[in-house]
Amino acid sequence: MSSITKYINDNYSSAKAITLDQASIEIKKSAQVRLKNEKPKEYFEIGTQAISSEGDLTKDDLKKCDKANIGSLNNQMLKVGDVLITMRAKFKHAKVVTPELLSDELPVVAIKGQIILRTGDIKKAEFLKFYLEREKIRDYINSHEEAKVKVKVGKDYKDKYNIEPKIIQSILLPDTINSDLSLFIENSLIIKSVVTKGNEFAHRLELLSNKHREKFCKKDIQNTDTYSDIKLWEELRDELEEMIKETKTEEEE
Repeated sequence: MSSITKYINDNYSSAKAITLDQASIEIKKSAQVRLKNEKPKEYFEIGTQAISSEGDLTKDDLKKCDKANIGSLNNQMLKVGDVLITMRAKFKHAKVVTPELLSDELPVVAIKGQIILRTGDIKKAEFLKFYLEREKIRDYINSHEEAKVKVKVGKDYKDKYNIEPKIIQSILLPDTINSDLSLFIENSLIIKSVVTKGNEFAHRLELLSNKHREKFCKKDIQNTDTYSDIKLWEELRDELEEMIKETKTEEEE
């Protein structure tokens, strides 16, 4: 049994391990569209930085271009439900091509050096993104024996990431991806909104902590009444500690 099969068995209920082909997911490389025989044509291009960084793709990530080889452009047009991964860097994030990203009715392509996973379904794409970004799968991709190549830098040779489609093609998926994913997506959106609020809370918590420590000094740090709010901080610490415990793995404990 492969490590990924065991991971699927342990974490995805009664799911079976399947290939990308069995999930009806096509895989291809992005390619250059600014080649010979270029003609005037408006389209948008997504760069490597937008694909490799954290966060969802937005229209701010689109760069407008005005010349292309029409045949290459038509072949490279992204579709709703495509999942993008950069080949030239350590894998951290996958990006989903949403209807909103393609809403301007101009073709959108990914710059050369990206992997395109064509799911044909936005819900399947969101699930695939979630799955690929799990630590077990990220580690499989980045530690694959063919994930790096030697490149010459001056007189020395250094390892550089070169994640070819065949590495992604070798990943097994839970057959959950072929199920009705509506409930999973709906509840994922709720959880993501809570995480967003949690990040905002962390920022506000830092501001509040500094404000209270300034209050200690302002009122007189030797005065017991200065620390009247400390009980609230202790209660919050204990509640957060309980939440942290729930996320710890057996190895961490």
